[in-house]
Amino acid sequence: MHSFFQFSALQVISFLRMKIMTLNTPRSTRISLALVMSTPMFLMACSSGSSLADSTTASRVVGVSNGVAQGSLSQKTNGSVTDARSGSVSRVGLVAYASGIDAERGQMVTVAGIEGTPNVGAEVQSGVVKYDANFNYQLVEDVSRRNTFISGRRQTLRNAGQMELTADFGAGTLKGSGSSTNLNILNAGLPTSLLVDGQINGQAVTGTATVTYPVSQLSGRVRSNIDTDLNGQIGDNGVIATFTGTNDNTTVAGGIVGAASN
Repeated sequence: MHSFFQFSALQVISFLRMKIMTLNTPRSTRISLALVMSTPMFLMACSSGSSLADSTTASRVVGVSNGVAQGSLSQKTNGSVTDARSGSVSRVGLVAYASGIDAERGQMVTVAGIEGTPNVGAEVQSGVVKYDANFNYQLVEDVSRRNTFISGRRQTLRNAGQMELTADFGAGTLKGSGSSTNLNILNAGLPTSLLVDGQINGQAVTGTATVTYPVSQLSGRVRSNIDTDLNGQIGDNGVIATFTGTNDNTTVAGGIVGAASN
């Protein structure tokens, strides 16, 4: 699923008319927003625009309530992932994620968090355990800000990707990879992948998750990647983690949830 959105980083106090036009296709959604003001626009914090952040992107770990990642964002789109496969019930937990706009700071923002207390099970002291995991995320790429306007393109997987993770508790490592077909209208069928290079300390998981995703270019089938910070928990029953990261023009947040398979 892929969408384009453009917004004003200024908070509109009043306006004469708002017009929202949407065009839906099986693989993409294009959204445009037009405002016709009868009075001037004003910044939330100051009139000079100095409240705008230096960076145009941000990504962070947040709390989760009722299956939704918390955060006051406009144009917010929510998603979540669990370890449940077709015909099964989640036995480990849920990661919620979202993307949207911080209008006061003029940033594209992604957030992710683990809901409640996940059921990862007891700490494993040694040996190797494999996990069948699902992953998903929201990513905003091609972010550009000019004056008080910012734009970007949002991506998410219509269906969660699947991966196998291998935890070597003696070595303190968690590794694995998986892929899914991202239904990007410009690069339909081009795989999206996730590569996990994690460390285990007790039941804590940290490390790096690298997202490889289709780039929105008309010129051809192009992919790019972004490294994210991995944070979560692991045990004899399952593994659960968020991954969050940014670069100059991309922000991504998502989750991995898996159940032990051996």
